[in-house]
Amino acid sequence: MKNIFKYLIIISFGVFLFTSCEEDAITISEKIVGFDGNLSGSIEESSSSVLVIPVYNAAASGAGCTVTFSLSTEGIDNPAIEGTDFNVINSSNTLTFANYYSTDTIYIDAIDNDLYDRNKTVNIVLSNPTNGFELSNESIFELSVIDNEHPLALVIGIYSMTYSGYWDKKSSNFVEKSIVKGTYNVTTTPDPEDETKLIVSGIVGGADDVSASVDLDAMTITFERQPVGDHAGYGETDLTSGVPGTGGVSANTAAIVGTIDSDGTIHVDNFGFILTSGDYAGYWWDFYLTSVWTK
Repeated sequence: MKNIFKYLIIISFGVFLFTSCEEDAITISEKIVGFDGNLSGSIEESSSSVLVIPVYNAAASGAGCTVTFSLSTEGIDNPAIEGTDFNVINSSNTLTFANYYSTDTIYIDAIDNDLYDRNKTVNIVLSNPTNGFELSNESIFELSVIDNEHPLALVIGIYSMTYSGYWDKKSSNFVEKSIVKGTYNVTTTPDPEDETKLIVSGIVGGADDVSASVDLDAMTITFERQPVGDHAGYGETDLTSGVPGTGGVSANTAAIVGTIDSDGTIHVDNFGFILTSGDYAGYWWDFYLTSVWTK
């Protein structure tokens, strides 16, 4: 594969590097141009910042080159349209590389509107490199414009979750003195298939993202019991609610129901991650007595 990162290593150290694909080995004689290996990115519709998308060229020596880029919505169900959803600041759609090993940049500015038209996508496609350069495999970048009029916008974003809870890892013997407190970042994003649900990432104790239903009339957020993957090699875990008691915490089959404040702050109590397989099946890994999520 003609990967731009691998080629930059070649230039830096002056050695030959070959990929595992012998028919597409990278050699020091090649001249390539492409994105930096990160082939997707997003910008909030309401963002006041510009999205910066770097493009690189690399060769052993000699002059630089130019490369053009175009915007493609082919095959995209909900396309982002230039001039309606975003603007390309460098409007010539041409990038210029001053020498054989340099960088140029595509700048994207989002356009805000008052409509809920969901997240939109467009592909930025590099083409027509000059001076003998070829496109690397990283020649298409997927740009997403994130809609800020989502029905659940109140509870979408990056949260700081401050919690208190029991912590005794593999033991089922939980006592008051083992209460600890901490803070973690939790990110909520819209479920692309259900406008009443969120995808929640970063709750400590689970390996996978979790799903939550939101009712803004009742101002509640609900997590059904659900698997969250293997935890630290001790076995599979479920996110579930629990009932603290003098002898420990017992699992509860009821859903976890939290409350939502008018400013989007979330409160979720008495939930955790219980092992469902392995030597410690039935034991809690984490259990949170209280948690407050603030943006």
